[in-house]
Amino acid sequence: HFMLCLLYLCMGLVLAQQDYYELLKISRDADTSQIKKAFRKASLEYHPDRNPGDEEAAEKFTKINRAHEVLTDDIKRQIYDQQGEDEVERYERGGDNRMKGPESKINFPVTLEELYKGTQKSFNVNRNVYCTKCKGSGAEGGKTKTCPKCKGAGQVKVLQDMGFMQIQMNQPCDKCRGKGRTNEKDCGVCRGRKVVNEQKSLTVDVAKGAANGEKIVFERQGEQVPDMLQGDIIILLKQQPHNVFKRVQNNL
Repeated sequence: HFMLCLLYLCMGLVLAQQDYYELLKISRDADTSQIKKAFRKASLEYHPDRNPGDEEAAEKFTKINRAHEVLTDDIKRQIYDQQGEDEVERYERGGDNRMKGPESKINFPVTLEELYKGTQKSFNVNRNVYCTKCKGSGAEGGKTKTCPKCKGAGQVKVLQDMGFMQIQMNQPCDKCRGKGRTNEKDCGVCRGRKVVNEQKSLTVDVAKGAANGEKIVFERQGEQVPDMLQGDIIILLKQQPHNVFKRVQNNL
């Protein structure tokens, strides 16, 4: 009985550490429909009703459900791809302490007629977004290894001169940036940068009677910076000079 319990414990540990993509037998760039299809297939195979009394199947069924939950949620999937399950759980507990990324402010030229009548205008913006090939991990296939410099600790010891003496201090490892892990191989698309540049088309809705200098905010459409929440794009309406009329507040 002891050996059987030990075997189940080991199986549970393996399952707990298994990659969600490997668990569902999908690639890291799988879209939502592919994830759901793989989930349905796997959940049928390991469903407790089909495997009565099978503890291993029950464990795997639980993990499959968790994988589906995380990978079909855009925010959770992004956190999982970059930082792993522990950070997903922190996010779920309300402990996502990532700072918000930089805002992108754009002066948007509009005519007096467009402000008066209202209009829709499209424009393109260049921004950095997470690499779809590696899901923002920077690693080929998302595969990482223990940092060779800090041995996974995320910190290294350094000697600091303090006058006539030296003291030993810990500081974040510059090799892995305090993560404790480095890429086995850099992603071939983003070269390990985690982000790539793309051109995004957005449509600005200018309301009738909009004011010069009015702000239009595209929430979480700005730059994607590793380990930060996506920033906003802020459009500032800038009225262009008119040949005949001049606007003073709401008067011509």
